Amino acid sequence: MAPDTEVLPSEEARKWRLQPSDPVLLGLLVFYACLFGIYTRPVGFLATLWPANAVMLGILLLRPDSARPSGWLAAAAAYLAADLMTGSDLTKAVLLNLGNLVGVGTAYAICVRLPPN
Repeated sequence: MAPDTEVLPSEEARKWRLQPSDPVLLGLLVFYACLFGIYTRPVGFLATLWPANAVMLGILLLRPDSARPSGWLAAAAAYLAADLMTGSDLTKAVLLNLGNLVGVGTAYAICVRLPPN
């Protein structure tokens, strides 16, 4: 192969590559941000630093096509999975994650209505 030849990925490879707007990618980023917040909190308390909401809001604003229902469901599943994996009971996990989603949803609704600079 010549040094200046570019190898393009096949159509099959492109089909499986994660795009920035993929719900799977949104869910994974929110999941790992949740784990960071959970593992850095004092035992028995809520997290002092909770980056998951900021990460989700940032992705939704930077990639508006990720704000589809599948993106919101992936994020909700990520919030819930992180809480349940770390020992929270189902009721507590659902209530906290509902609060997280309402907070992100409210911030998103405000931000998309702001006039551009």
